[in-house]
Amino acid sequence: MFNSFSAAASRRLNTVAARLFSTDGSSKSTPYDAMWQAHLAVPLRHFDAIIDDIGDEQYASLGSNYKKQNLSPAIFPSPAFPVSGSVFSSNRRLMVPLVCQMKDKPRYIWFMLHTRSPYTCISLKTVEALLGTRDTDQRIFDLRIQDESIEIQCHVSRANYQHVNILGMDALKKLNLMEAEKSSYDRIVEIDRFHSKTIMDMKEIDKKLSPDQAKKLNFMKTQSITQLLNRRIEVTEDVHKAEKEEKEPKESVDRAVESYERTARRLCSILVDAGSKMLAEVERNAKKEILKDIKPFPKDDRIEELEMELAERDEQLKESQKTVAQYEKESKEWKVKEQEQFQRMEKNELELLKLSKKMDEMKKKAMKDDEKMRMELTKKVLEAEDSLEKLADSEEEVKRLKGIVKALNKTLEEMWESSEKMTMEMAEKQKETENELEGVKKELRDAKEELERIYKEDSGEDSSFDHVDDSDN
Repeated sequence: MFNSFSAAASRRLNTVAARLFSTDGSSKSTPYDAMWQAHLAVPLRHFDAIIDDIGDEQYASLGSNYKKQNLSPAIFPSPAFPVSGSVFSSNRRLMVPLVCQMKDKPRYIWFMLHTRSPYTCISLKTVEALLGTRDTDQRIFDLRIQDESIEIQCHVSRANYQHVNILGMDALKKLNLMEAEKSSYDRIVEIDRFHSKTIMDMKEIDKKLSPDQAKKLNFMKTQSITQLLNRRIEVTEDVHKAEKEEKEPKESVDRAVESYERTARRLCSILVDAGSKMLAEVERNAKKEILKDIKPFPKDDRIEELEMELAERDEQLKESQKTVAQYEKESKEWKVKEQEQFQRMEKNELELLKLSKKMDEMKKKAMKDDEKMRMELTKKVLEAEDSLEKLADSEEEVKRLKGIVKALNKTLEEMWESSEKMTMEMAEKQKETENELEGVKKELRDAKEELERIYKEDSGEDSSFDHVDDSDN
């Protein structure tokens, strides 16, 4: 009885602690068990996808264009993301090269991103390259994708997609590529749900405690809820004030919401620690009672296994705390990079305005010079015609004036040709200037997309794949 009680309680406590300290919700258990698949719209045994336009020929074409041949040796990048890819073929397949490793050396693998697939799958040819052999009955593998510290379980591709490497939503979630910017209200609600979920999960612990311990823990829960509600009111007021009074309230809002999240995590940590101590005390007391009965006999092997399991859980909690500290450090670094991106965007906008102003000045000057030249030429022609009429009596003078008029007409034609040539040159310069403007705009869009991606990696829930180029090969 003691063993079943302790094991169940330890598993429950570990679940609560993992939810508190883990940033991606990952755990040691595999997401591909039958219980997990039962909640999916399409269980693995029924999953299929008709993909007949992706295969070795397409992988070779992509590898040539991007200088990353499929299954060629690679090195894990740092940082792991972003990654450039391609929208490929007439069916608009979203293709991306990722560095993968099993037992052999890391290699580039071209994946097709499939947002309707809950599973990540690789072809037998890919398995052979990563394992060094195709002679295996194994159908589920632990695959390191783009980050050698993260393992993602994948299946062997089959049926109508047997030649395709599919990057599914499970991999996007595990790699933290599903972050999306949320409103301050959504973020606060998410924090509330986290706190409420932690308290609800601890009900299982309450059942294992003595009446006095359960009463004490429930009182602590009430205090925790009260403190969080009071803090929520303060944070909500700060957010409303910032959004109402500040032109750029994002920094103030983020600071307020992050403070609220720290408060919630601290309160949850206090509850979990208290529950852990109470549960440990119950386990010690129960263990003492059992040891009294089995004192003449050797120590039960199951108790030793339980103690080892508890020690392992403690190590997992310590590792989770180290991971949280590392993520907080990386978050600060990304904020510094975000500020630098904003500064570059402002500088590019100023240069764009200067360039546009300069182009307008050049257009005005060219039009003014052209008009002036035309007026001068017209004036000279009119003067020549007047002189010709006045001196018409003199034949020689007429001939001379006709020669002058002919020369002037020729000069006028040459000047017109020069004017047209100048106009064409101005048009070419204007086109070059417009191309430069388009380049600057593209840089601004790239910078904006980079900022969005940086912020997405800092949020921790959903993702987008906006960094992939939309080029049709």
